[in-house]
Amino acid sequence: MAGRIAGPGLAARRRRRRPAGDGCAEQGDGGGPGGGRRTGLAGALPGRAALPGPGLSWPVAAATAGFGGWRGMPGRAARCLRGAVPAGGGGSMAPGLVRRIAPIGAAHRLDPAGAASPFRPDAGALRGAGLAARPLFQSQPVRRPAGAASGRGARPAGGADRGHAGRAMTDIVVLLSTYQGAGFLPDQLRSLAAQQGLAAPFLFWRDDGSTDGTQALLRGFDWPGGIVREASMLPGRLGAMRSFLALLAAAPEASFTAFCDQDDVWLPGKLARGMARLSELPAGRPALYCARQRLVDEALRPQGLSPLPARRLGFGNALVQNVATGCTVVLNAAARRLVAAAGPAPEGSMHDWWCYLLVTGAGGTALFDPEPQILYRQHGRNVVGAAPSTARRGLAAARRGPKAFLRLLGAHLDALDRAASLLVPEAAARVAILRAARSGGPLRRWRALRAAGAYRQTLQEDLVLRAWMLLDRF
Repeated sequence: MAGRIAGPGLAARRRRRRPAGDGCAEQGDGGGPGGGRRTGLAGALPGRAALPGPGLSWPVAAATAGFGGWRGMPGRAARCLRGAVPAGGGGSMAPGLVRRIAPIGAAHRLDPAGAASPFRPDAGALRGAGLAARPLFQSQPVRRPAGAASGRGARPAGGADRGHAGRAMTDIVVLLSTYQGAGFLPDQLRSLAAQQGLAAPFLFWRDDGSTDGTQALLRGFDWPGGIVREASMLPGRLGAMRSFLALLAAAPEASFTAFCDQDDVWLPGKLARGMARLSELPAGRPALYCARQRLVDEALRPQGLSPLPARRLGFGNALVQNVATGCTVVLNAAARRLVAAAGPAPEGSMHDWWCYLLVTGAGGTALFDPEPQILYRQHGRNVVGAAPSTARRGLAAARRGPKAFLRLLGAHLDALDRAASLLVPEAAARVAILRAARSGGPLRRWRALRAAGAYRQTLQEDLVLRAWMLLDRF
């Protein structure tokens, strides 16, 4: 899958003003698409979404009502969600935002054209008219949406409809892997049901051996206007990373694929926003969308925002750092095919980092949305979690020490070498430079890091990385 990366001159000629409603920074490695032969992306961003039913917890009820106002909400809810979602819930951005494609190492910038913040809710009381549309959980069979009809009639809520795999019949597949998630899962499911701007979304889930009722919650869940299917063909304990990648390989075809954690709350325009941004790119180019997060505690009390990238996203960054938080990631069809073709990620990695490496290494594009699209719940059982500042992130890395990081770096390089046929020549050369330096001394390792163009998002993190390369092997 070799190709070429266009130079900075081509990137500069392609700069253009985005239409109103755009807020993403497009970032790849080398400023252009990977060449080579890739299949096209079928489908366009369709339709509208059904409204969820009654009994929603306050974050999701507010989201469903469109964030039209804040009176009548608990103070905690208003503080958590005020300024987090656009009026109307559609995720539109201030007009006139300019996309800048900068060379490696340049600052990430989005320049507003004098518009007000899009996350100021309209004045007025919350409207609850849409909340009585239909129940979210039900035991009775429901009809498949008209857009997904195939003559099979009804299916049980949450049940397996065997007629979908192998053909594109939905705009987006959401991959949900769970384990002992009953305490937080209902809020996440309600926020899924509140997603707007989707046509026949498909929830594909598997559980990793829960004993707390998680599976019963999922089997009783109905996505109004959507399809819910259990990946019963994937039994056993896999762990988070392998579970998500197994779901990706087994899921029905779709124009877009999103990862979903069990313990967050999605804002109502989260999926449609990612799909819209990816739809602006060439269909055959692998592309990944990710976004900033609004950090909250177990009770959804605000804890701040996740850090913004200080430098552009690209393969040089992906080699030594992951900035694509999995629960915000949406892949286009070309990216999903790429990840499926690459085989398993190395032990100790995570599915989101592996996707970031592969997409940018194949000459694709990584889009980072600076506007938060989820409430990212932080608690004692997070598989990964997030640091609220770059300083804390750097401190946590220093405390962990170099051995675990350098061991994972070596594992990533070996896995990328096995998938070298999927990478563009420049990315494959970077991998080869770093792998060749493993047997050398400290100075050779330091020079290889520089020659490979590897960088982290801040100067402090870069200094820690270079110190580690001098002190230890990988």
